[in-house]
Amino acid sequence: MTQRVSAWKRFVALFPEHQIYLRTNGKVRFLTLSTPVQLSMFALGLVLFTWISIATWTVITHSQVVANKNSAISDAQGDYEALLSDMGELQRQVLSDAQRLEIRQKLLKDLIKDETVDWSEIEFDKPAGMPAGIGKQSSYFTPDATPWAVESQVKVIFRGIEVEQLNLSRHLLAHIKGQRKAVDTALERAGFESVALLADRAGATGGPLVEDPIAKQLPENDILFDVMTEIAALNELRQVAGSIPSAQPLPEYYISSNFGRRRDPFTKRWAWHAGIDLAAWHGTAVLAANDGIVIHAGYKPAYGRMVEIDHGNGFKTRYGHMRKVSVKKGARVTQGVKVGEVGKTGRSTGPHLHYEVWHNGKPINPTSLLKATQHVLEIQGRNPNRDNDPS
Repeated sequence: MTQRVSAWKRFVALFPEHQIYLRTNGKVRFLTLSTPVQLSMFALGLVLFTWISIATWTVITHSQVVANKNSAISDAQGDYEALLSDMGELQRQVLSDAQRLEIRQKLLKDLIKDETVDWSEIEFDKPAGMPAGIGKQSSYFTPDATPWAVESQVKVIFRGIEVEQLNLSRHLLAHIKGQRKAVDTALERAGFESVALLADRAGATGGPLVEDPIAKQLPENDILFDVMTEIAALNELRQVAGSIPSAQPLPEYYISSNFGRRRDPFTKRWAWHAGIDLAAWHGTAVLAANDGIVIHAGYKPAYGRMVEIDHGNGFKTRYGHMRKVSVKKGARVTQGVKVGEVGKTGRSTGPHLHYEVWHNGKPINPTSLLKATQHVLEIQGRNPNRDNDPS
């Protein structure tokens, strides 16, 4: 207790009484600052100083808090903008993948609808690229899924669709190549090579350039271009093959003279026979070997009464020595239509049909065509009767 009193006395001693003298207009006055007054002023100043210090600290601390909050808001804004950018990129990727798959799907549907290709051996029960459960969104996405999780799930789904589309495309390509091989085989039996037949194809093409709005959106190396190329080649080959004189020109006959070198029946000298002679009864109906346009119907000394038909793609047939012509020049005839009757007019020793087949201005041997009649009719889609196959 004594120590406290002593400390207080020492503290009070720091504030001895002071007198302040004031002189105004020759008069002197003084102001006395007693110890209690000084102590009061000191206490007031201490309180004021404490209040200012606390206020200053509060302001500084608050500014720091605000700065930290602003920094956090700025970081959050940056993260949000980055997330928006990631979501935008994800959306672009998803739309791009979806567009590619949709384009391929449209092309697949168009190709499958192509009636020029026989798809009967392929089953299309399930649409291409539709894995089981694709419509059950809850099985793929969860409400709390992050954008990256969604992206991963979407990629898995799209990849599954693309794999099925590519598998179907490869299946179609193999199927078309199989049909192409069958056509090649049938043409070989008829004495033709597919490559040469297409290379020698007569005709011209052209027209304005109008790009395919669907196909141009696919990558250049997409397998569907191979499918479309094979279909186009198959259709072109079938179109040319469709002009081949494939039907028998007589219902019954036997070959009395072959194609090529032979002894002329009149001069007995070696000569070139540009066709074959088909012996048959006088008056037997002569039939058009394929559809076409009659470009000659009348008499020629060497052929007698003769009909010539243009079947297109460079193919023509001639029917000579007939006793009667049943069509007129310019007429459009179909396969199997009667064009005349067997006779012996012109340079002929007896009733028969002189039959010629021409391709691109050159005579070819009709014998291989007659032997391969059923095979050529097959690729022409004319429902051949195999019971009468002469091969």
